[in-house]
Amino acid sequence: MGLVDTLSSARREFFNAFQNAAATLVPRTVETLFSKVNSENSPIEQADIVRAQLLLQEHRHEIELQLTKQMQQLLDRSMETTYQNFRPNLSALAISADNLSLLDSSAFESSLRFNDVTQLFRNAAEQELVDLNIRIAVLFAQDDIRERENPFRPYLITRCIFLAVESLHLPQEMFSVLSTQMGETLTADIPDIYHQTNAELERLGVHAHLSLKINKSAETLHPRGASGAGRQQNFVVNPDGGNAFPALNQADFVADAVFRSAVPAQPVNSPINIEQLFQALRGVERTTFSAYQPAVAVKDDLPPPVWLANTSDLPALLRTTFGQSGEAQRGRDFDLASQQVNTEFPLPGSDIAQFAIRDLLERFSHLPAPEQMNTAPAELDELLSERDLIRTLGYLHLSMKPDLNIVNERGEVRNLIREQREALSALARSADELMIIDVLAMLFETILFDDLLSKALREQLGRLQFLLLQLALSDRTFLSNPLQSARLLLNRMASVLLGTQHLPASQHKIEEEISRVFKTLSRHDCHVPELFQRIYNRFDTFISTELRTQDKSFRRTVKSIEEAQIRYLRSEQTSSLLMEGMTKLNVPQHFANFLATEWVRAINIAERTDPSLVDRMRTLVPDILWSIQAKNSQDEQSQLTAMLPGMLADLKLGIAMLDWTQFKQNALLNWLHENHRRVLLATQEFSTSETLAQMRELFANFIRQPPVILSDVIERNRYHQVEKHLREVLAELHLKVIFIEDNDTRADLEDEDSLPAMTALEQSKSSEVQSRLCSGVPIEIAIDQSIKRGCIVWVNPNMSNLVLSLNQQAEPVIISYDSFVHYSGNGALTFVESAPLIDRAVQAVIKSAEILDMQVS
Repeated sequence: MGLVDTLSSARREFFNAFQNAAATLVPRTVETLFSKVNSENSPIEQADIVRAQLLLQEHRHEIELQLTKQMQQLLDRSMETTYQNFRPNLSALAISADNLSLLDSSAFESSLRFNDVTQLFRNAAEQELVDLNIRIAVLFAQDDIRERENPFRPYLITRCIFLAVESLHLPQEMFSVLSTQMGETLTADIPDIYHQTNAELERLGVHAHLSLKINKSAETLHPRGASGAGRQQNFVVNPDGGNAFPALNQADFVADAVFRSAVPAQPVNSPINIEQLFQALRGVERTTFSAYQPAVAVKDDLPPPVWLANTSDLPALLRTTFGQSGEAQRGRDFDLASQQVNTEFPLPGSDIAQFAIRDLLERFSHLPAPEQMNTAPAELDELLSERDLIRTLGYLHLSMKPDLNIVNERGEVRNLIREQREALSALARSADELMIIDVLAMLFETILFDDLLSKALREQLGRLQFLLLQLALSDRTFLSNPLQSARLLLNRMASVLLGTQHLPASQHKIEEEISRVFKTLSRHDCHVPELFQRIYNRFDTFISTELRTQDKSFRRTVKSIEEAQIRYLRSEQTSSLLMEGMTKLNVPQHFANFLATEWVRAINIAERTDPSLVDRMRTLVPDILWSIQAKNSQDEQSQLTAMLPGMLADLKLGIAMLDWTQFKQNALLNWLHENHRRVLLATQEFSTSETLAQMRELFANFIRQPPVILSDVIERNRYHQVEKHLREVLAELHLKVIFIEDNDTRADLEDEDSLPAMTALEQSKSSEVQSRLCSGVPIEIAIDQSIKRGCIVWVNPNMSNLVLSLNQQAEPVIISYDSFVHYSGNGALTFVESAPLIDRAVQAVIKSAEILDMQVS
């Protein structure tokens, strides 16, 4: 049998064995996750596992289809790169993006986890994998045994799992849990997969025997920082001349494969150049920009940036710049004076600076750049003479060509700051400014490739690069303060566009408003006082209004919540004023409870349904309390006899509003009848009780109750009392909504003593959630045994509850703030964005710096 037929037969056996294992992988993983919940000590880890279990059950069929599809594609590509026989003989210039290796940039973020899973498979396969590596080498008549040439190597299985989970577009923490757990579950099937593949090759006459040259050196593990390209594996040969065990070669690990292609091997503590920073940030090979050609060609051995004197300082320096070195420094301007600055590379001279300005103007400004100083307009004359970077950036932003192609030939939004780094650096007057240029370039390298942003938004953000660099240079809090107004504006626009995807009508209006925001920004630069603050306030008001009113049911739901709060506050105020008057009287407890609760409720109902009756019902309280106390004279007894018919008639009207049973009504009326009979007896001894006038004066505030103010604070533990009124309002309006409530949360809220016992973790989670609550923020929530995506429509100003809009869910969803935090803590509710736009970019830059620092050191 020929080589192709043999390999195809082995592939078929390998694929069938994998497919059989994959058919039961999801249910087995679900069971494993279920058993792991109680074994985790951290509530956050438990929440992630529970949510991962729900996601896996929901997407079971999709994952199973993806496992089959991805393995077929990976095998197709792997078969084409097995040893030299099957590797296409193409020049480096002819290789396109479609013909790259199995590794892509999406593996960079999870490389360590990827390596762990792959190593699990290697350990599980053990001798079977070694035999298969040898058989493949024998099949291709090779002397060297290299696992990376094996078309069925464990890397493919790991990659298949990661791609299948990645296709669900889950948050990073869910991706981590699912991909790792599926890999661990599949580990039990790995030996059988390779056993069946070996058996098929053995049946076809490919034996695991190879004549090896024994390497006398001991088996070693190459350090991560070492270059593994082209290094052959060491082997330990069994005494019986049988199979050889390959030493681990870092060339088989994903993370190192990325850095071999991105970062050349360097000695320990070698200086980092700026290109390495971008390579670590993207995890891909260096992209060559051609928009700006410096006078000196860029070399691979570039010096480190002027602002970076010591490689080990990079992560700490960036954390300080972004205000993450400690709470005491959060929001402060970054002071580079305290840092060690590399002075070996002096700043460019004035001639280079003027050349840089002319070059920038020629490339980006629609206004002509003068060739000579004496022909320049006044403003250009000042730019060329002052060589001020901040003013130049403002001029470039305001005069940017309308037809400037912001997208490159690969369809990517251009990182203008990175392209023009040399020209911009030529205008810098300090190492501090040089650092900000590079930091902004790195931030945009992340922002412009953020998968959560639409291409249109990335293009619009791309046209703001010079403006935001000008802002970062003039207001250092842009980098260090998450609450800086420009950051809030950019974060809010990105979140709202993502959160309102299921609301086409609203998103169209929001896109129009965002276009107006960008047009406004295009006409102004950072010299306009509070530019971003004013735009943010206007945009925030627009979003809050649009989402609250975009649909009749949502508009009525918000109004219903406000009406319920008014009713609650009115009821509390009425009851408080009534109790204030009764504290000076000796009223039987059961009758006092009736007046403070049921009669107050009747008054509140009358205020909405029959206002003409309200004054009589309020006056009835002091009158009926006077009626059951001992009288001071026969005149008072006569007065009571005359008042009783009217009082009892008003009392019965009020009771009728309460939907009481006849038994309950009779019990109250009989009790009053007995008291009235007692005080009207001729033998009754007279006393010195309050007169009717004095009694009414005690309840003067109750009778003349002032209106309530909606802005009055409603305590958090009173939310469920407000909810009772809310359900009444919704029933009156025949408005259908969905209430999401957690029983544990409800119990906590109703027990005031439990509130101070909130753990530090819960308080931290509550604070984190509260900082991100605003209308338009995209969320995912487990509801009706499925996970639905939507957004926050309205946040109650008193933070008691929120209204949500969910995809394929016509009814508004109401959830209390405490339930929102509780569900967020156990993983049943998550923010779609792991962090706001700028914060995500900051985290990516710091993480990349840490990875690069670890690789170099």
